[in-house]
Amino acid sequence: MQPLQPGGLRPGPMSRTALVILLGLLGAAACAPPGPHGWANAAFGPAAQGTPLVYLVGAEAKLFAIDPDTGQIRWQFPPEADRNLTAVYGPPAVGDGLVVVGAYDRKVHALDGATGSVRWEFDTGAPVIASPALGPGIVVVGNGAGRVVGLDPASGQLRWEYRTEQPVWARPVVVGTTVLIAGMDHHLRALDARNGQLRWQFRADGALPGSPAVDQGLVVFGGLDSTIRAVGLEDGRERWRFLAGHWVWNTPVVAGGTVYVGALDGKVYALDAVGGQTRWVYAAPHRVKADPVLADGVLVVADEGGQVVGLRPSDGQVLWGGQEHNLGAPVVGAVAAGRGRVFVAAQNYWVYSFDSVTGAPKWRIQTRK
Repeated sequence: MQPLQPGGLRPGPMSRTALVILLGLLGAAACAPPGPHGWANAAFGPAAQGTPLVYLVGAEAKLFAIDPDTGQIRWQFPPEADRNLTAVYGPPAVGDGLVVVGAYDRKVHALDGATGSVRWEFDTGAPVIASPALGPGIVVVGNGAGRVVGLDPASGQLRWEYRTEQPVWARPVVVGTTVLIAGMDHHLRALDARNGQLRWQFRADGALPGSPAVDQGLVVFGGLDSTIRAVGLEDGRERWRFLAGHWVWNTPVVAGGTVYVGALDGKVYALDAVGGQTRWVYAAPHRVKADPVLADGVLVVADEGGQVVGLRPSDGQVLWGGQEHNLGAPVVGAVAAGRGRVFVAAQNYWVYSFDSVTGAPKWRIQTRK
């Protein structure tokens, strides 16, 4: 599993026939959200008074708070054994002592990060597939009907709302007073975080199920048009584009002047953040839908075959992982990192912790008894 050298893949035009077929598929995908079975995701952050925990949304549609050092489950929500959230597709948002998760039960649930007790709940009116975003003084989330709401983080009261034309599957991104919304209606929008007013919008050639990343005034995102793009944060004007080999579902990582993003062709692309040129391409054994994470100088990638690898960000060489880190079940949700470890949740109800630098296993637990 060696990375392809720069120049091995080049952006190219899409044929008219392929474009027609793709747009037909996108229309169907945008109108019908996935069935309510949920994806396992992980997030890392301080619960309260700086206490770090791993917050895991399991495939069984429950939220778990886990000790990152031991793997011990501190609490779960809902606490009842026979109750769940129907389905959860995105990782929770963590900050200011809150853990906020959106669920297929139509609600946004805000919990105390230390105890798991309910602070507030907000009914959005339709199933929530997107993760919420926590910004300064605001919680933002989109739902399966295209409704985007800005909520008060202390009370959950509605501050503003905005309507897109089709569902929102991607986590919003809050940057200062700007909220970025990627939609299944092919649009990336910038809203004012204070009142929800539209600042600008950019239309891509396909649906946008993944969240954008922001760095140095650039917004980088991929979509179901198999294209990775960078647009300006202030004006939404396109700066560059790169054609991948298949749909791009996940959220890019941007660091050190390089964009790292996976695609359903099983490739992880490292692109120059300024111009979009290829730096290297790594070929994974299976499709890459899960969000990659940069942890302690290692790019950690998990694929749909359940294999986890640590790559050297400068050239894509494998530092650890591969077949010996095969989890035996797909990984489709976000990988989390913290305290020198990475945390990976698979679709078989197991959660794994590895040393981020060496890949050495630390612990694993099963959330479904």
